[in-house]
Amino acid sequence: MDLARRTVDAVRFARDGVRVHYAPDAKLAESALLIARAIVQLEDRGGDRELRASAFAMLDQAGQTIAEELRLRAGLRQSTKSLARW
Repeated sequence: MDLARRTVDAVRFARDGVRVHYAPDAKLAESALLIARAIVQLEDRGGDRELRASAFAMLDQAGQTIAEELRLRAGLRQSTKSLARW
């Protein structure tokens, strides 16, 4: 599958909160990587500023959603480790 198609799939995935919540860590990491690569490529290209701004906003929101889930999981793992000490 080409990079553009995989990036679209990653953005769609990020918009589905249930799928994000139940996805394995590897799926979240892969999606975050694809979105980050798309942001870098978008910044490197010229073109219509309004279209680029719209695309950037969409990619940024998707990335934030995934990052939030990863932070939540990291916090849960940390609190679980703290409870295990008791």
